[in-house]
Amino acid sequence: MRTLRVVVRLIGYRPGLYVGDIAAWIAILLLELGIGYVAKLFFDLLAGEASAAGFTIWTVIALGVGLGLVRIVSIATGAWLDIRHRFTMSALLRHNLLSGVLRQPGAKALPGTSGEALNTFRDDVNVVENLLSWMVDQTAFFAYAIVALVIMLRIDSKITLLTVLPLLVVIVAARAVGKHIRRFREASRQATERVTGAIGEAMEGVQTVQLAGAEDHVVGHIGELNKARLHATVRDRLLTQSFDSFFWNAATLCTGLILLAAAGSLRSGSFSVGDFALFVTYVGVLSEFVAVTGDFMIQFKQAGVSIDRMDALMEGLNAESLASHVPLTFSGRETSMTEGDSMPAAPPSRPAGVPRGAAASAPSSSQPLRLR
Repeated sequence: MRTLRVVVRLIGYRPGLYVGDIAAWIAILLLELGIGYVAKLFFDLLAGEASAAGFTIWTVIALGVGLGLVRIVSIATGAWLDIRHRFTMSALLRHNLLSGVLRQPGAKALPGTSGEALNTFRDDVNVVENLLSWMVDQTAFFAYAIVALVIMLRIDSKITLLTVLPLLVVIVAARAVGKHIRRFREASRQATERVTGAIGEAMEGVQTVQLAGAEDHVVGHIGELNKARLHATVRDRLLTQSFDSFFWNAATLCTGLILLAAAGSLRSGSFSVGDFALFVTYVGVLSEFVAVTGDFMIQFKQAGVSIDRMDALMEGLNAESLASHVPLTFSGRETSMTEGDSMPAAPPSRPAGVPRGAAASAPSSSQPLRLR
């Protein structure tokens, strides 16, 4: 699959940074597991049950505060790593796109208008960048879900199995609408391209439009393109938001089923108040995992459309050029000169008494002649 190949190559550009990003967000969610277990210990102690480890109420409170502080530090670390990784990936994609455009013959550098190309540089790169960040979240949620399900199965297998059913429904639903999501996203992006391209052409030829007295015609044409874009964008957003709502409502239904199933066990005494508190804590993130899984599958389809559009901008080049690994500098210092590079000569200073512009128009023997 083209999308997966591009994603793997992008991850391989800075694998250490990506692994660190994943590790930080896995730690953030696993600390949530610890907070859920602290809630179980706290409510069991309030109910009069003795702790196997000999904890007191104040010990449990101190443990909860400590876990909360560690989680805050982990979130700050994860945010720093994620921002750095996202910026690196978007910079690499835009660098490769621009390099691909500049390597094309001048007569066919752009397959469309400059406005369409700028739209690809801006929006389509952001979509792929978001997909890489979604993969970090999805990996962290998956690790959380596995550990949480193991703990919950050991407490009550029947209640735990209810959490799996909505996940399966979400996955089946996302796969069923995958083709429609891709088709609607392609139509939306193409409509946006046509609008930005028309505006760019109008701005480039503004004098020609004025001389021909075609202002009303140009404005009307852009208005029609905007109407088509509105229609395509609304269809795309409606489908996406409808299934997003479905995913999150499936997660809420999952929570309700678990609470209903736990009520009988609470009455019989086989399910303690602490167990109930643990389930409520874990189910919150598990429900989010159900919804995020559906959103991720939609995001993956939309990223495939963006990658195809970037490939079209680099028409005629190697398919792997989009994610090729090239050195990038983000330190803020000037990039060192490589052999064969030359610094542009500084413009000569204007001697006293020489009119403005005369120094530039009369090159000296030490300065190469520049044609305007």
